[in-house]
Amino acid sequence: MHDGIEGTKWLSGTEVEKKFVDDRRKSILEQINQYYRESAEPYISEHFPSISSKSTLWHYYRAYSLVSSRAFLVDAYHGLAMVPIADAFNHVVENHVHLESDFHVCPECGSLFECPHDRDEASLDLNRDGTNSFARVAEDRRTNHDNTYEMVSNIHIYPDSEVFNTYGETLTNAQLLWQYSFILDANENDRITWTVDQVFHSIESEMAGRRIRRFLKLFEDLNNLSLAGLLDQMQNSNLTFVDTEPDDNILGVDAEGKISHRLWLLLFLIASDGMVDEDDLILSAGALVDFLGSLENQTDGDEIVVDPMNTSLLLEMGHLISVICSYRRARIGKPGVEDKEMGNLLDVLPDNMPRTKAALSIAISEKSILNTCESNWTDLMKVFDDQNSLYLAS
Repeated sequence: MHDGIEGTKWLSGTEVEKKFVDDRRKSILEQINQYYRESAEPYISEHFPSISSKSTLWHYYRAYSLVSSRAFLVDAYHGLAMVPIADAFNHVVENHVHLESDFHVCPECGSLFECPHDRDEASLDLNRDGTNSFARVAEDRRTNHDNTYEMVSNIHIYPDSEVFNTYGETLTNAQLLWQYSFILDANENDRITWTVDQVFHSIESEMAGRRIRRFLKLFEDLNNLSLAGLLDQMQNSNLTFVDTEPDDNILGVDAEGKISHRLWLLLFLIASDGMVDEDDLILSAGALVDFLGSLENQTDGDEIVVDPMNTSLLLEMGHLISVICSYRRARIGKPGVEDKEMGNLLDVLPDNMPRTKAALSIAISEKSILNTCESNWTDLMKVFDDQNSLYLAS
């Protein structure tokens, strides 16, 4: 119990903490408790009266944790189901095996083949020979191999080696901890995310006197445009990545400290306020990406043509990124614990506190990502300042 409580304290401000509450700020534990009281407990009392007195909320917690961490989406008939043996494999991204099933079966009876539910008339329950169609379907399920979940190898598996499955090729450590109670030592899928509102909250002091609704409308308009050329440029940058997240409202930083193209666009809109006409935003964004690329790819001795507009935009964006990263970093982990102390605390945690270790590791990792992001832009600003100093001196 102490391990779990202590671990929860370290998750403050992390991606994991976001999963503890829904959109209405109701915690997952409150949701589970409510479902148990309103649905599970009455159902057990009505249908299983002999065990209802023995069933408790703690029993339900255990059942919930087992199903939520081990169930598989089998097919249209079984839905989410427990599959013995299949849940025995540990997770890696480059896995040895994967599990397969024929998902598109009859959702009513599970038949892989034609069944009475494929017909429109309910009166066709009896076959011409007088046998019952549903009985025949049940027999088909016993005699045909349509009721299996198959393990299929992806690569050669050597004798005496552990066989790994994957729980998802894109799962972050926050998702792994939340769903399966473990993390990887290093996870290239990790990222820090914000909603658009959270970004504005982070830079609230920078937004004094600015019309936030205008930025939201411009951001929505930009996201609805075809930005293929601009995204191609961003894909080659060491500072940005093209996010495939379907929700336009989610902005992020990946494990390498790169900011998502949506976060870049939002910060560009804020930085360009008062400097760029709305009709010229796309052209100006493309020019800034080109300028950014020239700064990233310069070698010793290269001269960069200093453009006042791009200079101002770049400096303002770098400042905003620093503010956002600092704001988020200060809210991760236990209050009052310095970043440099966290690594030492992790080293001395006893083995009987695995939850706290995992939570502290998440907090350290997310702070590190934010540090990397801020450092990437600080280093770029320094390169630019050096070039600008030479330019002014000349």
